[in-house]
Amino acid sequence: GLAQMALMHLGEIPEARGGAGEVDLEQARHAIDILDMLDAKTRGNLTEDEEQLLRHLRSDLKLRFVRAASGSGAQS
Repeated sequence: GLAQMALMHLGEIPEARGGAGEVDLEQARHAIDILDMLDAKTRGNLTEDEEQLLRHLRSDLKLRFVRAASGSGAQS
């Protein structure tokens, strides 16, 4: 859910109301920061699959954030 919210705020998926996704970097950063906090708080308590998923989500979202912040908007 947090990853989806971050993608929505990065303008990569449409909003729930069906409107075009608008970029809100502050809200995207907030969602990514929460994922970082969850990683820190759950370290050692997740399965290997859960840790991999969280690590992959965080890396992907941070890369997309940098792209959005730099104005390239390139999607992968």
